[in-house]
Amino acid sequence: MISNELKTKLINSAIVMGIVIFLFSMLWTVGYFSKPFRTEGLRQSITAVLEQQYPGMYTVTDAVPIHNSAAMTVAIYHVQSLPNARKQYDYAMIARVATICGPKPAIFLYHESQKRAEFVSFAFADKKTENLFAVTAENTQVRYWENRLAYLLKIIQKGS
Repeated sequence: MISNELKTKLINSAIVMGIVIFLFSMLWTVGYFSKPFRTEGLRQSITAVLEQQYPGMYTVTDAVPIHNSAAMTVAIYHVQSLPNARKQYDYAMIARVATICGPKPAIFLYHESQKRAEFVSFAFADKKTENLFAVTAENTQVRYWENRLAYLLKIIQKGS
């Protein structure tokens, strides 16, 4: 027979576990249903930077699904090069790049046949901040992500 003290502890433990499970399920639900909004927001950020740097040359289309831990730092989208584009690119990437002022979103374009990425710009709202980071465009973190994009795409294409 179970004592009253043990029953009380079991009931309290069950209540605490129920609350924890409820909170985690709420967090998961919010994350799951907000993903399309996040994906669209990132696509719009890439589109805005490409329109600023290369007006009327590229169209950002659907997202490339990433099913590994890189999805926390990077988002990759298909890109259509319009007829007036100077170069043909296949993918656009937005990555969280470490800078002197903390992590900032950087936009890259990738050419499939050349297996090469090119840094476009940082995604910022104002020109003053963008000018500050123009100097940082040559830093090693930007070079790292230019080299890393080819590797990420190889892994993603293998997995699908």
